[in-house]
Amino acid sequence: MADEPRKPETLMSGGFEVMAEVTIAILAGGKSSRFQGIDKQEILFNGQKLGRVAAKNALASAFPVIIVGRNHSPYEGLPVVFTEDILPGFGPLSGLHAALSRSATKWVYLMACDMPFFSQEWLRHLLALSRGTEALAMAAQSGPYAEPFHALYSRDLIPRLETIFAESPASQGRFSFSRLIAEAPHFIVSEAKAREYSADGRLFRSVNTPSDLEALQKPQ
Repeated sequence: MADEPRKPETLMSGGFEVMAEVTIAILAGGKSSRFQGIDKQEILFNGQKLGRVAAKNALASAFPVIIVGRNHSPYEGLPVVFTEDILPGFGPLSGLHAALSRSATKWVYLMACDMPFFSQEWLRHLLALSRGTEALAMAAQSGPYAEPFHALYSRDLIPRLETIFAESPASQGRFSFSRLIAEAPHFIVSEAKAREYSADGRLFRSVNTPSDLEALQKPQ
């Protein structure tokens, strides 16, 4: 879809100037009722805090990493940048807005702190598709919907998100990722193609319950 790759932009990450065409953002929310009120990013996953696993996976790509959340503990010593919701009240969409606003790159690759798997090959596949595209969101198909995480979002979505927030009071917060993607210029990768990068689908799975935690800790 592209003739030539874009020139990477510059971002200060952990005090170091790095060149990148994408920033990886990890949404690090609060407590989970399914884990007896424990912050999921603090839960141990194969001996390490779940949030730290996600961050170390992301950092291995050599792209800058932003953590959207207030709890810095799981990421102690890691070269990440922290930010918080600028326009709270819209759940993960508020986190996406904060990540896009803080990023200095055109694209943000969105993850969640409870997603312990990562594929550099999948990320680079999306980046290759993004070069020269007019799409503002790029994601994998999942049944009738698009996967909101392990997806690319353009900074050009910021005005669209702010309009959505202004028109939809936080108390009504009904606007979803699916609707955001559907109503913006987008590119959806087929489930069959996405399976080439995650045959068992683990890339897109999150630890929502104790049974998820047990299942995802088992060897592939």
